Amino acid sequence: MNGAGGSGSGSTGGTGDNGTTAAGANGTEWSTTPAYGSGGGGAGGSGAGGTYGAGGGGGAEGSSGAGGAGTQGIIVITYTPTASSPPAVSNVVLNGNANFIPSPATTKAISVVASTTAGSNPIAYATSTIYRSGVSGGAGCAANNLDCYQVSSSSCVFSGSTTTVTCTANIYYFADATDASSSYSGQTWDAAVTVTDSGSQTNTSSTAPGITLQTLLAINITTSSINYGTVTASTTAGGNITTTVQDAGNCSTTLQLSGTALINGSNLIATSSQHYATSSFTYGGSEQQLNGSPTTVSGFLLTGPTRTAAVQSDVFWGIGVPAGSPTGTYNGTTTFTAIFSS
Repeated sequence: MNGAGGSGSGSTGGTGDNGTTAAGANGTEWSTTPAYGSGGGGAGGSGAGGTYGAGGGGGAEGSSGAGGAGTQGIIVITYTPTASSPPAVSNVVLNGNANFIPSPATTKAISVVASTTAGSNPIAYATSTIYRSGVSGGAGCAANNLDCYQVSSSSCVFSGSTTTVTCTANIYYFADATDASSSYSGQTWDAAVTVTDSGSQTNTSSTAPGITLQTLLAINITTSSINYGTVTASTTAGGNITTTVQDAGNCSTTLQLSGTALINGSNLIATSSQHYATSSFTYGGSEQQLNGSPTTVSGFLLTGPTRTAAVQSDVFWGIGVPAGSPTGTYNGTTTFTAIFSS
């Protein structure tokens, strides 16, 4: 009768393709009887992708076991892109840090200068906003000639390659004042500069502190002379001859008038012979007389303009020529003086 077989050990299976293993080698045998034991299976071979298959079953009576199947390996690759840095903008200075005085009845250029440095990409262009600090939206304000000037890239010029940019806007005469006498005392005019690179990355910096836009008290007289025409002695003329006065600044104004006598050689017509009012009149009524000292015009007021349309009012003139005045051309000077009105 045969004895029980001893345990055999198989050799390790070879490497298989696509996760399978090669067969294990035959198990070695040992026994104290003529019978043979079952050989041990070989260990699973390495599968594709670096995983091991399970070991095969023991071979019957010394035959080798088949290697187990491997599973597909997974390779994970992690990629971290290099961060792209935006351009830098600094040292923003508006109007050289000096207060700004507008020009009467027109615009006046103001510039903001900033230092710029490229980031990962070249600088492409710059834009700017020049604005009153209290305006709604700050640097993102809606364009308005009173308080917000959006400066396009076409008005921003680089120098020193792209290390300095200058942006320029034309400020209207009626832009909001921010000095002590204005409605916006305590506010300033500020500027922001935005730089954009070729990769559409941006950076913005603003002035700190801003500047004062000063009150501009100014008027414009649209006619250069008051022409009474031909007036004979002992008669009067006018009451409907006008001079138009426009507000050319950024505040409300009243008006004072003064003048000289009208002179023709050694002959003169007294200053007080000229009369004026804010509406047409018949000479010798309740109108005012011109005199040598500045006198406030009754009922005259120009409110501060808010747009380019003229804010204006007329002054009406008349004259009385005294009896006995020699004929001739008489000339004199009339002075119009703007008076600040809050």
